[in-house]
Amino acid sequence: MKRISYFFIPFFILSIILSCSQDQSITKNIEVSLYAPTFIPLGGEFYESVNVEIKANTIPSKYSTNKSIKIAYTTDGTDPIVNKDGTIVNGQLYISPLTIDRFTILKAVCFVKEDGVVSNIGRSAYSFKAAYPIFTPSTGKYGLDQTVKIESSTEGSIIYYTTDGTSPSQSSNIYVTPLTISKPVTIKAVAYRFGWAYSETKEATFSFKPDTPNIYPNGGIFDTPVDVTLSPSLMGCDIRYTVDDSTPDDSSTSYSGPVTINSSKNIKAIAIKTGMENSEVAVASFSI
Repeated sequence: MKRISYFFIPFFILSIILSCSQDQSITKNIEVSLYAPTFIPLGGEFYESVNVEIKANTIPSKYSTNKSIKIAYTTDGTDPIVNKDGTIVNGQLYISPLTIDRFTILKAVCFVKEDGVVSNIGRSAYSFKAAYPIFTPSTGKYGLDQTVKIESSTEGSIIYYTTDGTSPSQSSNIYVTPLTISKPVTIKAVAYRFGWAYSETKEATFSFKPDTPNIYPNGGIFDTPVDVTLSPSLMGCDIRYTVDDSTPDDSSTSYSGPVTINSSKNIKAIAIKTGMENSEVAVASFSI
């Protein structure tokens, strides 16, 4: 009897052990057969609204199709809660992709009402930043007044801008219509949409430089003296010129009428206008 007491295990005890082992195996199988849902696309920073699909992840051996799997989600940062009977206590039942257009922490769980199974919580955060402004035309030197458009590809955004060198903010000018630029200036602009982060600040610098003046006739060989006419390409410009091969500047002779050339020489001319750089030098050679 003593030997039997060491090695004999009652059948009902063995059954209990095997039953517990089997229960643990089933429980483990259920726990891993319903993973937390995934989000497409994953969270991140976006420059336009995004449609988010929430998908269930399962082990095929447990749920060969997703027909019995439902998803509950929240968009306010709270945890979705689903009772074992499939009742959604907190959150909404996912039906179709969600349009997200402002900062959102999306949380979701998968659940199977028939089995009373609820997955862990899946999380994904979406933030948004307005696309930076684009200037048309952009930085450059121009011979004429410019009409400047400022645009952001972010729908519904507001553009704030400055022309005094300061950084734009909500207290700055609001862009409504194209700006007419007629003197050197640097425009700085930023785009903003409610619930989104400000865009990067962009700037464009506009300077003005008239085209070289027109010289007529534009040089050549002549038998007799010739009267040369100088005209600006931009209305309102003054023309300064020289006939001694020196480079004209603001202090050179101001053009007021035809210049008579009666010997071989070069005529050089520039256009000047207040608020603009001086033009390049126009040159014409005359041989008489």
